[in-house]
Amino acid sequence: MELIEDILLKTNQLSVGYTQKRKPLPILSGINLSLKRGELVCLMGQNGVGKSTLLRTLSGVQTPLEGYVELDGENIHQLSRIETAKRISLVLTERLNAGNLTVYEVVAMGRYPYIGLDIRLSNEDLDKLDEVIELVGIRTIVEKPIYQLSDGQLQKVMIARALAQNGEIIVLDEPTAHLDLNNRVSVIRLLKSLATTTGKLVLMATHELDLALQTADRLILVDQKGGLSEGIPEDLVLNGTLDKVFDLKGFDLKTGKYQHESGTLGDIQLIGDGYSYLWTKNALERVGFSVVDNGERSIEVMVGDNVIKWQYGKKYVTSIRDLIDLL
Repeated sequence: MELIEDILLKTNQLSVGYTQKRKPLPILSGINLSLKRGELVCLMGQNGVGKSTLLRTLSGVQTPLEGYVELDGENIHQLSRIETAKRISLVLTERLNAGNLTVYEVVAMGRYPYIGLDIRLSNEDLDKLDEVIELVGIRTIVEKPIYQLSDGQLQKVMIARALAQNGEIIVLDEPTAHLDLNNRVSVIRLLKSLATTTGKLVLMATHELDLALQTADRLILVDQKGGLSEGIPEDLVLNGTLDKVFDLKGFDLKTGKYQHESGTLGDIQLIGDGYSYLWTKNALERVGFSVVDNGERSIEVMVGDNVIKWQYGKKYVTSIRDLIDLL
């Protein structure tokens, strides 16, 4: 059961979209959400279903067509821009054009809602910057110009700038877009850690289904007809909602893996355990074998002294590639 004091962001019969010639054009309607502090929430759905529009409305950038958004009990669209900036931080997908500004100077932009007309950073501002630089792990690059950063480094800098605003909510639109696998995992893990350790609500739109299933505290799913579902990842997998939203073909939600069309090369029994067994099974199914409990042919995976060997009949090989060639 959710405690009322844990709810940070709440919507009531929210309708989001645009107006054309004073006529409302809703994209999503009847949205009722209650999001808690300390959660990583992933907003997901296929392209064009209105995720970015919903994010802009939830963060106060775009006015709702109907209903309202409450931030800790206050109507977010009745707050001033400065007050909104102090309470909600945005990280968008557009690459920052910061010229010769350094990492430190860009992170310091997050303190702008708090500084006076003299544009001077107070000791409190400097302490906050030092805190977020350490928290995000970008100490070694603070003097670098922004244009010298990799995409992964830049995304961490933008997260640090958002943290410097010291808001209760961080809203991100596709934070892992254009990143390689290592950086995608790093950014998602960072956001999960920040939600847990700082108590902030981290809300992001993403297409990273596999990572979201493993790290998100809650998913908000938008289907092609504008329907919205929310819950913890495991419930949405087991009740079939996630499969319906994405119309997944060949992806097994129970295991989080792509389903190979196995069996074209026949059945084979695999004996072993641990990660060496799992990766051998993956390779065999990928090339067309069906791994069964009992089969006329069998392979045994043997691990000892940091060496992996595979036995097939009376022959031994020391790599999966050689095993597949042997078969």
